[in-house]
Amino acid sequence: MENASVTDKTDTIKNKVHKLITDGRKVPSATTRMNPAIAELISGGGEDFYHFLKYLNLSCEAQIMVLSQRHHYYFEYRDLIDVKVLINIVKLNQIRNLGSFLSSLFRVLPPDANFIGCFTENRSTNGSRFPFYHPSKMFNKVINFLDSKTERDLGKKDVLRHLENHGFRVVEMAEINDLIYFLAQIGKEK
Repeated sequence: MENASVTDKTDTIKNKVHKLITDGRKVPSATTRMNPAIAELISGGGEDFYHFLKYLNLSCEAQIMVLSQRHHYYFEYRDLIDVKVLINIVKLNQIRNLGSFLSSLFRVLPPDANFIGCFTENRSTNGSRFPFYHPSKMFNKVINFLDSKTERDLGKKDVLRHLENHGFRVVEMAEINDLIYFLAQIGKEK
């Protein structure tokens, strides 16, 4: 049986999902000089994260921390005490133990923290209910298996359920260049 609150939230988010178009706009170099976290984000290929931050009016926040592609599991508790915005560059589809990762973040982030991440939405072509009939999707699964990568299929409902089950509240979602970016806030008491 599906959780009614997740379904209601998904319908609300579905109506709010925006398609942001960056039009190839470059990130101002003054921005990267002022905030080292933004510079790290940009150097790690996170220009779209920057545009999403700008859209949310969070790009000028001083306490931003970026979990990089290589070290997204390695963070110190004391590093996260004063974080206001935590950005995870790795797509949620690629995190092997998503539940334990989200649970750890919830435990260590302060109550007023924002968590920003992204995922690739699972979209079936032509509305087919049988995804194994799509050769390209099947080919990608075989390649991911051979490469020992986890590229799990996620939809908006799945992401909402995962985040809400681990204490987060999704505030905003936006699609940029075929990725869904989200802003989630910690749902614990101060």
